[in-house]
Amino acid sequence: MGWRGTVVLAFLVVLAGFALWLSPQAPEPLSDSTLLGEPRFVEPERESTKLVEFEPEEVESMTLGFRDEVVTVARDGKRWRGAADDRNLDEFLRALAGTTVLSAIEEQRDLADFGLDAPTRRILLERPNGPPIVLLMGERNPAVTAVYARAGDGPVTIVGGLLVWEFDKAFAAITGRRPTM
Repeated sequence: MGWRGTVVLAFLVVLAGFALWLSPQAPEPLSDSTLLGEPRFVEPERESTKLVEFEPEEVESMTLGFRDEVVTVARDGKRWRGAADDRNLDEFLRALAGTTVLSAIEEQRDLADFGLDAPTRRILLERPNGPPIVLLMGERNPAVTAVYARAGDGPVTIVGGLLVWEFDKAFAAITGRRPTM
């Protein structure tokens, strides 16, 4: 670049600095509504409903069923007796305790419509200070983003599809192999 290019570049830098110096210091904060008057930030209307209510640390034994195979592990202090690799089991219980219901199926329909007449995945959690927790997981929803689930004799619900992945990971931790469809 020649001396003319350097002078033009220096002039542009000085001009940009002058424009920046003249501009307002801080932008105005956003209003609480958009141009059309809708609220910009919407508070949640209701608190999320948990699929099952329990404390993961209270679970003494866990039975997972996948198709015709059933496996059981029992807590022995901080470890799980009967598991090939118990590192993911506490994480599975925390994920299960944090699972929220996305939607509940209001109308009574046949459980076969949701894959819950003979569910592929079943969970039984035994606790000393409460009744056992039974959870059935059926088919995925048509968009394949969620799964139909039923806690005990409760209504059919829709929960996030991540629960299937967490179940498969826990099943693999107990048996040493992934469940195969």
